[in-house]
Parts: sequence; C-alpha cells; structure tokens
Amino acid sequence: MIRRGLLIGLLLLAVLAPSWALLTGSRIAFRDTSHFYLPLYDYVAQRCDQQWLPLWNPLDHTGIPLIGESTTAVLYPPRYLIYARPIDRFALSPAWALNLYLLFHLVLAAGGAAWLARRYRFARHACLAAGVTYALSGSVYSLLCNPVFLAGAAWLPWLLAVLLPPATCPNGTTNASDHSGKWSHLRWRIAFGAMVLAMMVLAGDPQTALHGMLVILAITLIRTLRNLADDRHPTERWKRFQQRLTQLTGALCVPVAAGLLALALSAVQVAAAIDWSRQSQRSAGLTAEERYGFSLGPWHASEILTPRPFGATLGINRSVSKLIPGEDRMWAPSLYAGMALAMALLCRLLKPRSWFVDPWFGLAAISLGFCLGKFGLMWLIQQITGMFDQHDGAVGGPYWLLCQLIPSYDAFRYPTKWLPLFAIGSSLVLARWIDHAPDHWERIVTAGLLATLTIGLIATGFIVPQRLAHADLPANELWGPVDGALAKRCMLFSGLLSVIWLVMLDQARHGRFKKRFTAQTPLGICLWIVVIAADAGISAASLLPTVRIQRDDRIAAQTAPPPIDAHRVLRTQNGLWPTAWQESVSPLRALEVTSSERISWFGRWHLVHGTAVLNNMSSIRPLRYHQFWQATHVRLPELDATERREFWQAVRRWLAIDAVSHTDGNRYRAAEGLAIVSVTRTMKLADEFQRRGKDHGYRIHQRWQAPLKVEQTVQLLSSGQRTLPALVAFDRELPSANALDLQSTPGSAAPDARHPRPRFQVLSSQQVAIETSQTVVLERCVYQDGNWHAELEPLAASKPTGSEDHDATSRDQQSEIQVPSRRASSGRESSGQARNGAAAGRSLEVAVCSHLNQAVQVPPGRWKVTFHYRPWWLGPTLTASAVGGLIWLGLIFFPRRARPEKPGDCPF
Repeated sequence: MIRRGLLIGLLLLAVLAPSWALLTGSRIAFRDTSHFYLPLYDYVAQRCDQQWLPLWNPLDHTGIPLIGESTTAVLYPPRYLIYARPIDRFALSPAWALNLYLLFHLVLAAGGAAWLARRYRFARHACLAAGVTYALSGSVYSLLCNPVFLAGAAWLPWLLAVLLPPATCPNGTTNASDHSGKWSHLRWRIAFGAMVLAMMVLAGDPQTALHGMLVILAITLIRTLRNLADDRHPTERWKRFQQRLTQLTGALCVPVAAGLLALALSAVQVAAAIDWSRQSQRSAGLTAEERYGFSLGPWHASEILTPRPFGATLGINRSVSKLIPGEDRMWAPSLYAGMALAMALLCRLLKPRSWFVDPWFGLAAISLGFCLGKFGLMWLIQQITGMFDQHDGAVGGPYWLLCQLIPSYDAFRYPTKWLPLFAIGSSLVLARWIDHAPDHWERIVTAGLLATLTIGLIATGFIVPQRLAHADLPANELWGPVDGALAKRCMLFSGLLSVIWLVMLDQARHGRFKKRFTAQTPLGICLWIVVIAADAGISAASLLPTVRIQRDDRIAAQTAPPPIDAHRVLRTQNGLWPTAWQESVSPLRALEVTSSERISWFGRWHLVHGTAVLNNMSSIRPLRYHQFWQATHVRLPELDATERREFWQAVRRWLAIDAVSHTDGNRYRAAEGLAIVSVTRTMKLADEFQRRGKDHGYRIHQRWQAPLKVEQTVQLLSSGQRTLPALVAFDRELPSANALDLQSTPGSAAPDARHPRPRFQVLSSQQVAIETSQTVVLERCVYQDGNWHAELEPLAASKPTGSEDHDATSRDQQSEIQVPSRRASSGRESSGQARNGAAAGRSLEVAVCSHLNQAVQVPPGRWKVTFHYRPWWLGPTLTASAVGGLIWLGLIFFPRRARPEKPGDCPF
C-alpha cells in the first residue's frame, strides 16, 4: 500500500510539474479556454445555482438552448462539483475553478493511461511512463486550451481499459478476468464502461466517445478474424468457427450493452444536442474548408522526434512553418512526447513482424493517418505530378474514407481530433518498449536518429536563414511578424535538446547506467520517470502561454469602457485587433491579447456582464442566423454609406438591439506599457427605445403577411422601410384574423380605424398582459427552436390606467394594464372565462416570425400571455435517465460471490 501511494504521488508530481503556473496564480492565455470556456462555465454555474435544470440561454444571439449546445457541460458532474458554490465565501473564482478543472482532467488522463498499461501486465515503471507520456504529450497537453476535448482525452484510456480487455498478457497467460461466463466481471465492465461513455458525452465530446467505440469494435473484430485464420485443422474448422462466432458475440455484448446504458444515462444531453444540431448550419452541409479544417500536414510527423522543428508561434512569433505550401491552421503546437516515445515507435516501425503483437502500434499509425485530413492520396499525386489541381486533395485519404463510410461523420469536423488516439497508442507502445529488454537494433536506430538530428541542426543553421531572407511571410494578427533570429535559435535548441535526451536514453538502455534503469527497484522506477517526465515536461511547460490572473483582471478593469444598461448589443469592428500588433513582437503579447478579448467581449465574455449579444461566438450556430448573415454579406456591398446606416438601424429595430459595441483596430489604449484594443459602447436609437421602456423586446402587429425568403427579408430591411412587418404563418388562423393577402405590398395595409389600438404591458421576461379589440400578432424578439409554447389566460375587465392617447408606434401600446392579484380576481376570472368562451386558458401556437423571432396570435379581449420553454424531449429523456440510473446502481450493488484471484490474471 505504501509503495502504491508513493507511485501515485510520483505520477502526480510528474504530471503537475509542467503546469506549476496554473497552481500559482496564472491561467491559460490561448484559444477557447481563454475567451470561450472561462466565461461560459462561470455563467453555467450561475444558472445552475438559480435553476436545477437550466434549459435556455437568452444572452447568445436572440436566445439558444443551453443544454442543446453540448459544450456547455451543464450536466457534467465534475464541472458541477468544481464550480459548486455551497458557500459564496469559499467559492473559487472563475479562473481558479477552470484551472482546477483542467488539472483534474490532466491527472485523470495520466491515471487512465497508467491503468490501461497495467491491465497488460507491464512493469510498474512502464505503466507510470505510459501515464506521464500520454498526459504530457503535445497531442493531449495542448488540449488545456480546449477543455471539452481535454475531458474526452482524459476519459479515453479508461474507456479502452474497461471495454477492450487484452487478449493475452505479455507473459503469455490468458486474461481470466475477461471470461464471458463471469457475470460479476461483465456487470462491472458494463457499469464502468457506461459511466465513462456518459461522462464523455456529458462533458461535450461525443466524437471522442465515438472514436473510442469504433476502435473497440474494430479491434474486437480483427482479433476474432485472426484467431479464426490461425486454425490449422480443416476437419474442425466449422466447429472452431462456431466457437469464434460465439466469442465474438460475447465480446461485442459488453461494449454494446455499455453503449446502450450510457445512452440512457446521458439521454437528456443526447436528445438536446440532436434536436439543436438539426437546426444548425452544419445540417445544411459543410464546405471542404470547414470539413478538413485543422488538418495535420505530413511534415509535422517530425515533431515526434524533436519538440520545435519549425519554431513556435505563441507568445513571440518564431514559426517558419508558413514556408511550407499547404500549411493549415494549428491545432496542437507540437506532437512531441519525449525521445523515449520516438525511439519506441521507430524500433517498432523497423520490425514489421512486431506491428501486430498488440493493437497499439496500429492504432497510433491509423489515428495519425486520420489526422492528415485534406492531405490524402490525391494531394500526394498533385505534389508529384503537378496535375489534377481541380480535384479535392483529401480524396483517397484515410479521413476522406471515414467520411464516406460513416453517414454524417463529416459534421464533427477537424481531423486532428484523432490525436488523442495517436497519443494513447504511442504511450502503450512506449510501455512495451520499456518493459522489454533492449536488443542490438536499438543501437542502430539510435545511431541513425543521431545522424538525422545532426543533419537537421546543420540544415537549420544554414538553410533556414537563407529561406527567411527571401521569403515574405505574413505577420500573425496576434503574435506579430516572424522573428527570424529567434526562430533559428528555437529550432537549434530543440534539436540539441533532442540529441541530449537521445544520448541519455542510450546510456540508460545500453550504457553504464543500464543496471540501475532496468532494476525493478524504487531507484530504477524513479530514474525512468524523472528522465521521461523531464523530457516531455520541458516541452509541455512552454507549449501554451499563460498570464497572471490578478494582472489580467487589473488591466481589463482599467481599459474597459463604461458599462451600459442595454437589452441587446450588436458587435461591430473596424479591424478586430490593433494593427500595431502585426508590426511588432512583445514578450507581454499574451497579456495584451487576453485583456483585449475581455473588454471587446470576444468569444463569450459578454456572459460575465449578463448582456445579450446578437453576433457572438457559439459552438453551434443556428442555420437561420447563418443564412441571414450570408444574405447580409451579399447585400451590403451594393449599398452606399447612408443606405448601410439605415439598414443597420432597421436591423436593430427588428431584433430589439439598443446598443453597439465597436472595436477599432486602428487605435489602441495604453495601460502599464501594453497596447490594448480600443472599444466603445454606445446606446443606439436611444430616444425610441426609451419611450418604449423595457418592453422593446415585444411588438404588436395588427397586420401580417406570409414569410419571405431570407434574401427578400434582407432586401426589405435595406429598402428604407422603418420597421419590418410580421412575416409569419400559423398552422391555424384565429377567427377575425387580419393577415395580409400574399400578393399585397408589405406594410401597405393600414390598421382598422374602427378598433382602438391594442395595448400591452410586460409583466416579466416571459409574461405579457395585452388588451385588444381585434385579433393581433404579438411578436417576441426571441429565437423559436420549436420548443417554445405559450398559454393564454383571461384578465379582469377593469378599466386600465394611463389610457389616454399617445404616439401610435410606442406608448399607446405601453399603457399600463391593471393586472389583479390571483386571490382578488378569482371570481372575475370565472366570468371572464365565460365571456371569452373556448379561448380561455388555452395554449397558443408559437410560430417563427421574420426568421429570427417568434410570434403568437392573440384574440380580442384582455389577456395574460405566458411563454414557456418546454422541449418535447425533456419528459421522455428524464424518464430514460432515471431508469438508466437504477439499472446502473443495480449493476454496481448487485450481490455477487467473491472469486479468488488466480496467478497470472491481468487485474481489472
């Protein structure tokens, strides 16, 4: 027990050491962690404190489902526990909570990889090496800048360990714990596998869960076919085939049962995500650029041998990778996971007979092939022949084949999401390499690799400066121009460091320290872990930029524009970031970037201030929004400056936008020697919205017409018309409906002079009191995803206050309507219901209005209209999750009879 505790402590120390900055008051200052998930998870925590199951997010666009956007991780237990606020005094700040969230998953990833290696009966130091290498590999450690995929990578080795039991142990003994007849083991595997799968889905990464299940099913099938091919007795072949078929069926039952149980446990999240994804822009198809974005160039395989063969981009721009034609956007700054892993892969690669000893080398090779994405067979032909440029380069590649075989798989996007599979496969290859005695081939591989690195160092010193002198590399909009001198220095240091680690490994395996490193003693284990952790940790520690939390908060507070009390904001820009950034490099650029992201509300930072933003960033963009912005981009170049101004005024009236947040890239604000982006926020149409008070999220229409195409709607907005008419069609029109004829001109019909203008009063964010003498349409500036419902309740017929005439477009609709209390109005409500007949207390159809809003028909009378968000899937999925939870508890606590362990069993 003491030895096990020491090994766990050694693993924790090795994994957390490169992340020491996150434990001492810094945070990640790059990509989604910085501007997307830091404010988002804090907002989700606030909503979970207010509601047991928050379903709707009113602050993004004109509202989107909160759970439907699966990356919010609303139902993910670790996020809920880390962000829990039982006592505000002891609650973590958002930045510290996210740091703890990231480090928890990093440790979870290391523990899972170590346990997976232990299931194959590798030595303890080999298991620890696998765990450290997996967690600190560039493929996994770089996911600290994307918590959703880090969570998926953290649970991945646990999934493989549970649902993919080894066929044989390295010592040749069978895995007795995998016998299909042992129900006690099967139920634990099913329960644990279902929990891991559910965790991956609830964390927001169903793609990695799918990848894991594909790997498990493929390896299980391949094992069965190989065993069947090894049968050399023709007379018994049919009998053996039946046995193998039975074994295959039994082997598939566990992952299939675990998958079904996981589907039940995460039913709420799955149903919400499917329902929302059907309305996303991905449902209309993706372009090749969107489908194959972040493809891994084949030249990046050199990062397995050395950490920075092309320099580094983050912080200070020292990257020369743009010299290579076809370089795509960066997903992981480096793939490096240590020289030991590179040696293990090379030694296995040069021994074809050992490729299929276990599935891990094949998994690593195939996963790396999937990461190539757009660099397929056609791309290779194009590079060799210089022909066929009109064809898609991805054709014939592994990822292209995967998209052809699995329906709708391309909607996941980003081929480099296969990198965690490459990392776990490589880590297990390393564990086997460490666990086995060295042979003469290793000295040959070491000599060849040493010669390759030496040639690379010489080429870097002479060729790179010449290429940079004649190349015009574009400056990075965040990190500035390429610093050629620093790039050369970074590449030389990377190669030199690889040479040093290679020599140390050679001495550990073949030299004077061989006995100490191969001995199964605490000293030997510590030496191996120290060498591997130092090698991978030095690379990981400099992989992502960080900033001090307190200084970032202080700079943002100093440079933020004055707060505004706005209903909804439109973000505009004249250049997203200061042009001064592209002209210079700075060691404090990461701090400038994070502070600028905060004050410009880039990503999801508006959530911190509780302000709704129309055109913000979200994981899944609604299709109707995507179509609107596409039509807008087509229409705007045809307008002059005055027409553009009128167009945006019409858009703001249409979507109840009363403020604008403008980012000016030609200017910046100085603070503590930093260049921070200039941001101004102003109230627009202030007089008009002030007259309407807080009710400008609602409008009443006495006339309406059938919906138009989005291009026609944009044309209508740019035609100089002050307000957009209600473009809505109801499945069932109410009596006395005043819908315009489909051929009539929008807005041409005048209100009926025989009826007084309708009035309404907003009672709450989802309740409106309305008085009308004719059927009208009540438009609400909230997105309708099909799950909004409305109910109509009668109000007492008392005389309203403030009923004198006002402006026709504003205050005559806003006169206060006297809403009696529930107790005092009980008798009058019954008489009101009798007068209004069947209309009383009924539900109303909530239809899509003008593409991005919603509307209901209100009959004549005095009513209270209440809007409810009730997804159709909520009741069935809650029931399914409850049933799944009971089944899971039954599998865990079902009484069983203990079975004594047998010598040679692989522990489960």
